[in-house]
Amino acid sequence: MLADILGGGAGARLYKSLVLDRGLALSAGAAYSAGALDLSSFRIWAMPKGDVPVSDLEAAVEAELQRLTRDGIGPDEVRRAAERMQSASVYAQDSLSGPANIIGAGLAIGQSLDEIQSWPERIGAVVPAAIDAAARSIFVERNSTTAVLLPVRGS
Repeated sequence: MLADILGGGAGARLYKSLVLDRGLALSAGAAYSAGALDLSSFRIWAMPKGDVPVSDLEAAVEAELQRLTRDGIGPDEVRRAAERMQSASVYAQDSLSGPANIIGAGLAIGQSLDEIQSWPERIGAVVPAAIDAAARSIFVERNSTTAVLLPVRGS
């Protein structure tokens, strides 16, 4: 849910701040791979606009993360994220292979059928304090890695 609030589309915090409000980036987002057997990774990305220095964009991303961990997540953000995620779970079942893929992926990582089936209700029960705690445990500078990907010139 944290990934959705921070970077799950045009209404997410990073996109609104970096792309729409400040015009520093062409795109920005976040993702978390919840379907891992062990520790997973939380990824944040942003593509600088025009001649915006990468260092300026990186500082803006850091400022957003600091704001999030300092000020927390609001109940309306949690409600909207839960609704988006619950809707996505319904759409994911709208095919012949969708339910089989959902069940297979859940069973592969040790979930029970009850846990798989109750996922939408459990997402709806998440409270802002839980997301705030997750953000504070994830966004620790010593645990982060930054990469700058540049095109290969002249080949």
